[in-house]
Amino acid sequence: MPSRCESYKGKFRSNLVLNTRRISIAEQVQHDAGAVKAAAFSEFPRFFNGIAYQPFAAAARSKPYCMSLSLDEIVPGIGYVKGNMRWLPLWVNACLNNFSDAQARILASRLAGLTPMIPVARIRPEQYASAKRPIVA
Repeated sequence: MPSRCESYKGKFRSNLVLNTRRISIAEQVQHDAGAVKAAAFSEFPRFFNGIAYQPFAAAARSKPYCMSLSLDEIVPGIGYVKGNMRWLPLWVNACLNNFSDAQARILASRLAGLTPMIPVARIRPEQYASAKRPIVA
């Protein structure tokens, strides 16, 4: 059995089951404690897109590391059940929770190498509502 490593919140792996259960109750979605426990005590992935995960934060650290592992629901409305969980870096999990579907697709295509990491085309004002004026080269 893997060692009892600390999570990014400074809690032991065994508490991951309780944390996801609390979230599931608050969001009124399903929770499979056995599946979460199996994920929590399995071998963790070591790399994301070629970048090594940071170790779990020490208890003295109040904030998580951006490259610490985070258990994500693939489809949020289903809950923490078998087949609907994956390990992601905390920053990707936070982005997916805050981005629109279109923004998430752009992020995924850049991480997969299908589009360049830095856009090379000029941004048109109609593409982003937040653009106040066209960018002039």
